[in-house]
Parts: sequence; structure tokens; C-alpha cells
Amino acid sequence: MSVLVCSRRDEVRALLALGHWPAACTAELREHVDSCAECRAVVGFTLAMQDDRKRATPALPSAELVWWRAQLRKRQAAMEQVRRPLRRAQIFAVALSFCVAVGLMAWLMMSAGWSVWTSLRLPVGMWTLALAGAVVLLLSGVVVYLRFDVE
Repeated sequence: MSVLVCSRRDEVRALLALGHWPAACTAELREHVDSCAECRAVVGFTLAMQDDRKRATPALPSAELVWWRAQLRKRQAAMEQVRRPLRRAQIFAVALSFCVAVGLMAWLMMSAGWSVWTSLRLPVGMWTLALAGAVVLLLSGVVVYLRFDVE
């Protein structure tokens, strides 16, 4: 049993391997492929395999995009390292402001002769001053928090 091999099969395969089918081939070669079952099968199979390979290969992003994303991640990691101590400082500032406000309020009340067992008969000016001091101290913690919030 002898197998007949088309004499133009290698030429067709070469054009397909280079990706030049059918743009770089002659009209005569296209006519031959249309009439030759073996060459037509080679072209059909090769084009189908090339199409499958294109679909199976994921589209890679450009090198510039990969570099930009890496730089962005690097900056975000650096910012996170900076944020941790700032958050601790903010929490400390708010807690300290709260403690100072409570202490100031207690000091003002004690200096006015108030104790837990007596009624609240402080002058209005003393209450206003104590409340204003507490508000200023609490807001200073909020200002520190908002000023250094890096998000």
C-alpha cells in the first residue's frame, strides 16, 4: 500500500508555520489547496490548532502595566507601614484628650467644693468653662486623628 504525498504539501506547511497563509501565497497555490484534499486537510487542521492555541494562551498584560502595578503595591505597602504608628498615635491622642477632659472636669468640680454626696449647685460660668474645656480637649484628639488620617 503506497501513500501518495502531495508535492506542494511542504510549501503549504511552510506558509502556515510562518503565519503567512493565505496572504503571502500565490493564486495558483490557493487553487491547488482548493483542489487537493491533502493540502486542504493540512490547512484546515493547522488553522484550527493555531486558533485553539490563541484561545488557550492567556493574554498577558504589557510590561508597563505590570511594572506600574508593582510600584503601586510597593507604595501601598510603604503607606501601610507609616499608617500603623500614626493610628497608634491617633488613638493615644484621643484617649489622652479624653482623660485630660475628665480630669479637668473633676478638678473644676472639686475646686468648687462639689463632691459626689452633694447636689450640683455650681455656678453657670463654672459649668460653661468645664464644658468648653472638655469640648476643646476632645476635639483636639479628633483634629489629630483627621489631620494624620492617611487613607
